[in-house]
Amino acid sequence: MGIIQKVKELNLPNGSYVVVGSGTLAALGIREAQDVDLVISSEVYKKLRQEDWKEKSHDDGSSSLVKNTYEAFLTWDSKDTKSNLLEDLLGDAHVIDGVPFVNIKRLLEWKKRKGRDKDLTDVELIKDYLKGKP
Repeated sequence: MGIIQKVKELNLPNGSYVVVGSGTLAALGIREAQDVDLVISSEVYKKLRQEDWKEKSHDDGSSSLVKNTYEAFLTWDSKDTKSNLLEDLLGDAHVIDGVPFVNIKRLLEWKKRKGRDKDLTDVELIKDYLKGKP
């Protein structure tokens, strides 16, 4: 099942979420994603927490909700000067088949800052992808 179908299965209200991370890469055909990371509204966060999603604490004091291959956050852990709340991420999102994905250039900068081996591999894949775009 493709990333778009996985997201649509969640049946989240329009404007209440954006896909971040490798989901954008999968949607653009750059590489497959093993999981689906989302930034969601506080209303959706509360709703999912009441369902069978499990809350996960992170070392930085933040938390997320997880279920199967999904993980949902209230904000994207980015250290740039841009705000990374849902509204900001939706402002320049790529919408593919009705599903909003974080802007590829924003994702590129995030992956550069994270600097993990998997991120540096993705940085090269994104650069190659962008070279082919006008």
